[in-house]
Amino acid sequence: MKKVLSVLLVLCLIVGAVPMFASAYGEDEDFEIITGASGDRAVTGYHGTGGEVFIPDGIVAVLDGAFDNGGNVTGLQLPESVRELATGALSGCTSLKKMLILNPSIYIGEHAIPSCVEDIYFNGTKAQWEQTYGYYTVSSSTTLHFNEGSDAQEFETDGTVLVKYNGSGGAVTIPDSVTKIGRAAFMWCDTVTSVIIPSSVTMIDGSAFMNCHSLTSITIPVSVTSIGSLAFANCIGLKDVYFDGTEAQWNKIEINNMEGGNHFLNAATKHFKDGGDTPAPSTGFTDVKSTDYFADAVKWAVENNITAGKGNNLFKPNDKCTRGEIVTFLWRSAGSPEPETAANSFSDVKEKDYYYKAVLWAVENDITAGKGVGTFKPGDKCTRAEAMTFMWRAAGEPAPNGASSFKDVVSGSFYEKAVGWAVEKGITAGKGTGTFKPNDKCSRAEIVSFLYRGKDL
Repeated sequence: MKKVLSVLLVLCLIVGAVPMFASAYGEDEDFEIITGASGDRAVTGYHGTGGEVFIPDGIVAVLDGAFDNGGNVTGLQLPESVRELATGALSGCTSLKKMLILNPSIYIGEHAIPSCVEDIYFNGTKAQWEQTYGYYTVSSSTTLHFNEGSDAQEFETDGTVLVKYNGSGGAVTIPDSVTKIGRAAFMWCDTVTSVIIPSSVTMIDGSAFMNCHSLTSITIPVSVTSIGSLAFANCIGLKDVYFDGTEAQWNKIEINNMEGGNHFLNAATKHFKDGGDTPAPSTGFTDVKSTDYFADAVKWAVENNITAGKGNNLFKPNDKCTRGEIVTFLWRSAGSPEPETAANSFSDVKEKDYYYKAVLWAVENDITAGKGVGTFKPGDKCTRAEAMTFMWRAAGEPAPNGASSFKDVVSGSFYEKAVGWAVEKGITAGKGTGTFKPNDKCSRAEIVSFLYRGKDL
């Protein structure tokens, strides 16, 4: 049965320059497909009539030799689910003129793209393209079309290592999922003025902040044990270092100052915990007062290893939680159980991600099914409706005794029963004036409060 892939609608994202493919869609029966032990499906052969061909959605790889019979293929679309285009996969596509690649994180094997290709439409930025082998081996006669309008990930990570900062600068707070600031992660980020490093970080690698001329202050947690060579080289504006510990603890940090590479770090004014700074309140965070409605919830979340804050004695209660963060909070509040399977159907969730096990667990327990087209969207900000629904499903989807009285909770909506249940259990009372505000983004203060109130259910 022929498929009209909905992803064609995103073609307008590619700078408005992507031509619509004609209607010669590849049928599933045109492909030889293998299924691995994990459930991943890959194309190993093609026997269609050619023309403009669409790889079926859900395929994760196109393997070597898959298009040995693809001499009549003139156009090829790889859906977002495809994570790998192997070397030799398209070697038989001698008439291929245009390609559409929808997954900006795809692995493209060396010389995988035939030299006859005239146009490649890549649903990502030039910087993302340069992370593939295609960047090095695609023919110089091929015209590349990038989606430079897509949002760049502010913090690029490899597992828990911060690889590169792509933000707009100013005051930067590094996520508490990071344990190491990698080599050259902030190099030449001349718009960054201050950086707060969370207590999860133990190492600042060499050249990490090299040539950050506008950096004036940095907050370093007591968890840091080593700072690499040239980490703060040429940080000529660095004046203040705020250290969440004593001077004695600072002196125990292994700072590589080879050839004076960390001179500006050493010369900056140090502010120590025993130097008269205001001590953290009983909640453990300077931005959480004991009188705040979420104070007890924050203390509980820290004591139960649900979160460690954002570093420098900050919890950042008003920061909006991502979907990745919220399922992780929920997973940790359940005791961080091991997923029963390693099957992962999401192209944007990798084993190296801090939320990997949390997402697998959440899927296994029918807490979430993702955002469609094989994606989970871990970086999307979570709404109050989503957060409440996640909690309700984790509790087993208990039926509420009645409908909620909120005028903005739509009858029959996916979150209607979740909100009704949450109100009955005292998890939420809404946002005032008879509203729940289901589409508002959920703050860190709100989600830990929801979890705290529902901890004994």
